[in-house]
Amino acid sequence: MRKSLKNRFILLGITILLISALSACVQNSIPKSGKDKTGPATVYHQCDYEGPSIALGVGRYTLSQLVDLGIKNDDISSIKVGDGYRLRVYQDNNFQGKSRMISKNTGCLEDFNEKVSSLKIEKMK
Repeated sequence: MRKSLKNRFILLGITILLISALSACVQNSIPKSGKDKTGPATVYHQCDYEGPSIALGVGRYTLSQLVDLGIKNDDISSIKVGDGYRLRVYQDNNFQGKSRMISKNTGCLEDFNEKVSSLKIEKMK
């Protein structure tokens, strides 16, 4: 009886560890929101800074890089920009097509709403 109880506790402990590890893996695969991750710019799925969001650091983001971060093609509707930074959004991948410079918070991209396929973020000089 004691051996059986001991085995059950061991099995329970292993099960808890596996569930914890799996939970951590799932959490790490979910893109962080702008509130949980810092960066000079935060992009939002909906206008008025609503819906899922992702904070981005200085850099150049092609469509495949955005997708890797959890941002679908043509899925950005509003952007918050930190002081001293600016973004250039592009309608096509690889920084091609029409573009627009954004240097302040923009609650709705209007002519670029859900049309962004690549972007660049830089510190203003």
